[in-house]
Amino acid sequence: MCIGKIKLFIVLVLLQMSASVWGGWAIEDVVVVALSPLDKSAVVRLPNRSLQVLKQGDGIHGTDLILTLVLTNKLVLQGRPSLSSSNGAGRIVWLHRAVGGISKVEYADTQK
Repeated sequence: MCIGKIKLFIVLVLLQMSASVWGGWAIEDVVVVALSPLDKSAVVRLPNRSLQVLKQGDGIHGTDLILTLVLTNKLVLQGRPSLSSSNGAGRIVWLHRAVGGISKVEYADTQK
């Protein structure tokens, strides 16, 4: 009886985990649809074809990246610290506005 409750608890915990833990998508698959530097917001299309409106400080669903700055031609994103590891924490990524349905991605050289 107790083992059944433990299994149920584990299943419930696994269901509550975020999509980024379950093999989220790469930032290269996210497309910048619109940028609004004055409002500090942007609209991106996720790989599942849904749209997400972002404001500074918001995370992109399915990634470990947080929007830090909205410029006229690109988004500046920063990796958030993870509980399990800090490999991606602090990394900076520039996601350019889409041209022909594809957004260009640049990674900051943090090795300096």
